[in-house]
Amino acid sequence: MSDPANLTKAEIIEILLANGNARDRSILYADVYLEYREATANIDKTGAVVSNPRTGAPMDNPYLKVRDRAWMKLRKMQKVNTQGLW
Repeated sequence: MSDPANLTKAEIIEILLANGNARDRSILYADVYLEYREATANIDKTGAVVSNPRTGAPMDNPYLKVRDRAWMKLRKMQKVNTQGLW
């Protein structure tokens, strides 16, 4: 199996379906999982504090909010069998 950090949306959905999840729930989970993964990658790359693009002043990385919102959505989907993703 591929590294979970490099899975495509189609591969994520395939794993979720193979785990017995419904197609609609698998698609929704894959979208949120990718949102979380992208936000986390951005934070890892640029840090939690970044420079404001206009003023250069330090500010919280906007992806912190994206990551946190995605994490809350993922937590609400507790009944999804995610074996092989995490």
